[in-house]
Amino acid sequence: MHTFRLMSIDLEGSFIDSGFCAPGRRSPESYCFRSVKLFAKSIVIMRVVCGTLLYILFFGGALVAQPGLDSVIIETYYISDSNDEGTSFFPVPAGAVTYRIYVDMAPDWGLQAIYGATNSSTAEVDTFIIRSTQPFFNNEDRGRTFGYLINTNNIDEHTVSLDSWFTTGRSASTQAGVLKPEDTNGGIPAFPNLNGLLQNNDPAAGISISGSDGNITWTSTTTWTAVGSIPTDLLIFDDLNLAGSQLLVSDGALTSFAMPLQGPNATNKLLIGQFTTAGEFSGQLNLQLKNNVTGETQQ
Repeated sequence: MHTFRLMSIDLEGSFIDSGFCAPGRRSPESYCFRSVKLFAKSIVIMRVVCGTLLYILFFGGALVAQPGLDSVIIETYYISDSNDEGTSFFPVPAGAVTYRIYVDMAPDWGLQAIYGATNSSTAEVDTFIIRSTQPFFNNEDRGRTFGYLINTNNIDEHTVSLDSWFTTGRSASTQAGVLKPEDTNGGIPAFPNLNGLLQNNDPAAGISISGSDGNITWTSTTTWTAVGSIPTDLLIFDDLNLAGSQLLVSDGALTSFAMPLQGPNATNKLLIGQFTTAGEFSGQLNLQLKNNVTGETQQ
């Protein structure tokens, strides 16, 4: 059992014996973390029961459903092979895993911020963390810090589709990222790959991206507003950084206060990032959600 602050979601995936795989291990299933909070200490507790992580909010002994956040899902999107490593077009190490992270929210809820903060009174730190034991892959040609800045016309080129980035739901300029089983138009637009890459059909990654690339047409134009230390911190995901392996934010945020972000379809699963690495992937997310009907916020 792991403990974390309210709506801070551990990404370490350490529940190996319960059907979840650790970073660097292979599993055909998406990770799905759900949290519970011990109200007296404002602590999130996560545990596995029958292969599913419980999601309950405790208030003075009473059990109350937490309405905004359903879960955080980490999808194993693709596993690179020797073909992807041997190319002269921006190679990716064989065995590197591309993960996609989704915030799964209840209807009417939207994501306002991903943040790291320090309490000036108590000096308590809620750190926003994305890290790996090996560098994150950044495509030097077409890669961007934010997925929505990648032109849709370029994602069928070499290894652009494996670039590491944050996003507001979009996997490219006119595409929404969705779980591969929820893709409604097959491998379009990422396939066929113009350089014959990204063809690995490793069953540990589930559905092949050549048959279901996890991208659907979407007309959203929302972008993140980066505040505090975030603009500098995010440089590890730009197209010039080939060695960055850790994002640590204790005083900054990605925000969308004016328009809380929702998923592209009725399931309300919002893609917030894609990260490719040959190392063990882990982290912590601090989230602020808002109900677009009632105005209630959760942090």
